[in-house]
Amino acid sequence: MHRFLFIFCLIFTEQVFSEKAVLQLSEKGRVGINFDEHYEPEANLDINGFMKLTPMPSPPPLPRDGMVYLSTEGKLYLYFNKKWSQINLSREQPLHDLTFHADIIASSQRGGNSSPSRILYGNSNDWVIEENDPKTWIHLKWEVPQTISKLILRNRQINNAEFSSGTIAFSDGSHLKLESIPAKDNLEVAFKSKTVSGLKINLTPKVGSTQNGLSLLQVMGTLSRTKYKSLQTPDKIEASSVHSSFYPQTNVLAMHQGDWASRGESNPWIRFDWNEAQTLNAIIIKDRANLSDFVEKCQITFSDGSYIEVKGIANNGEKKVVKFPNKTIHWIKLDLKGNGKSINNGLELVDFELR
Repeated sequence: MHRFLFIFCLIFTEQVFSEKAVLQLSEKGRVGINFDEHYEPEANLDINGFMKLTPMPSPPPLPRDGMVYLSTEGKLYLYFNKKWSQINLSREQPLHDLTFHADIIASSQRGGNSSPSRILYGNSNDWVIEENDPKTWIHLKWEVPQTISKLILRNRQINNAEFSSGTIAFSDGSHLKLESIPAKDNLEVAFKSKTVSGLKINLTPKVGSTQNGLSLLQVMGTLSRTKYKSLQTPDKIEASSVHSSFYPQTNVLAMHQGDWASRGESNPWIRFDWNEAQTLNAIIIKDRANLSDFVEKCQITFSDGSYIEVKGIANNGEKKVVKFPNKTIHWIKLDLKGNGKSINNGLELVDFELR
């Protein structure tokens, strides 16, 4: 049997397609429009060339799921599930909130519940500065450079607690002025895409304002994944004590917000256990971001019997990266050492990596 049930010749009206094309119906019921009569359609409708849609001023009547039409505004629509939806033809990648992937520090904070990480989207609390903070700033840093193109910022939503203006300093040396920050609404700033490893926002309080801070900060862009491999979540986490249910030891995990606080301890400990052996060569530690509870050093003990003494942990919540040769272990314990003046010591982050 001939491979096609019929062949029908069409003449394209455009001059560039002056040669003859054929309309084909294969034995499999597929329709093809092609310049080669021996071509077999590879889909239910296979067009080797261009397809033209005539723009329509309004949607087609009596639509059915799967129908497509082109509007006179040049927009393409698909009908599905009882509604027309515009088809996005842009090749741009969707923007992600890169603030969640940043190391966040600030010039100051007021109390343990007002750390700079409170600016993350979905957080119920605010970042609040200390009353005597002379130069207010918040700094975001990424371990892997990120491409960003938009910033969203919102003042605290209480009376007389607002920043009026500011300046963004990017790690590539460029700057951007924030001429006027609304008291209640979001400030959205779009700019030409740039790849940076960090940015610092210097903020100017409104004259006479108190308890200033931010309730939201989002830096939007395309996400570049970290080049390091994080270990699987520990199967068990124990601590010497917990201040309250708001400060559990599980808060130190990277996917959690908040921090772990001990109950009245200057030198608490925290231990991580895995059922299966884990291989790592780096540990990231962040002290609680408030300035009153300060862990300045610690001893890390591994299940293989080895240990590392760690000094120089920052008091403002900046990451301390501890590197060492590969170790394969089942548990890790951190014995913390406070500065002798603080109680309720703890940590905001403990992360384990294989670099």
